[in-house]
Amino acid sequence: MQPFNPGPKLARLFCVGIAVFAAAGCEGAHVTPQAAPAVRPVGPVSGMRGGWLSPRAKSGKGLVYVSDNNGNAVYIFDKKDLVQGPIGEITDAIEAPNGLAVDRRGALYVANSNSIVEVYPRGSTQPSVTYTDGISFPFGLVVSPNTGRLYVANFNANDVTEYAKGSTTPDTTISFVSLEGNDPYGMALDREDDLFVSALGYPTARAYEIPIGSDTPKDLGISGIDVMYGIAVDEKGDAIIVDQGAKAIYVYPPGSDTPSKTITDGLIQPILIALDKREQRLYVADAGSDGHDGGLWVYSYPRCKLLTQIHLPGFTVPEGVAVSPL
Repeated sequence: MQPFNPGPKLARLFCVGIAVFAAAGCEGAHVTPQAAPAVRPVGPVSGMRGGWLSPRAKSGKGLVYVSDNNGNAVYIFDKKDLVQGPIGEITDAIEAPNGLAVDRRGALYVANSNSIVEVYPRGSTQPSVTYTDGISFPFGLVVSPNTGRLYVANFNANDVTEYAKGSTTPDTTISFVSLEGNDPYGMALDREDDLFVSALGYPTARAYEIPIGSDTPKDLGISGIDVMYGIAVDEKGDAIIVDQGAKAIYVYPPGSDTPSKTITDGLIQPILIALDKREQRLYVADAGSDGHDGGLWVYSYPRCKLLTQIHLPGFTVPEGVAVSPL
């Protein structure tokens, strides 16, 4: 099973209309549209090389980042006012971006499809650090808030590479080649820095836990998911896993292969996901349908109610999402 492929590059988006929806319930709730706010610029219309940042975006606080795989951009939102649309945009050195991560100092990490991971300091649209060693078509990214250690899921190489804080050379490489889930995609860390990985494979995708200090993936025993993309882990150890084939997100208690909750409301093509620091919101990058009407979906957590859908009409393909811990 190959990862979601947005197809050939289409013309850059010159403007965006943002439609906001609200609903209640985990499954099947009716979504009632509300009036859309004014059209806001996205893409080259901003006229700023490398993108642009509002004063709010420059602060690095209370931000949500969404990668647009088709538009070669990362959009920045105010977590408390998503309705206003992007308050910043990063385009410099961005090439078909996939996963995103934000470290405890507010630096943004971007996994690009050209096998490069770029790091943007808080409040900047220009990268300060570039990772290429050990990188091969990266998707998921995660940075430990405890140690600053970077973990990268390399889809082409069928492995995960790890980088000590301040180093761009991996000191650990974990191979998935011999595993049923041999194409690592999404990643998450628990509070103890145990690594969780969702991996595509045959006959089904698999999810793994790699305890801190180990290089051996442990299968979580979750089967029956063909297209397993995003993964997150809450403070209780629940694994939150995207099943794009079923247009669903499942919450699995520790040690269980049966979900305790299922989210389906509003999902079209969910890709990667992220919890906020307080674990009150689950953010989903949804690619929409055929490159149209994708955007940022927000759910309450742990109640799993759909709160908001921020659509980015046009040929945007949202794939990654990250929330600033600041």
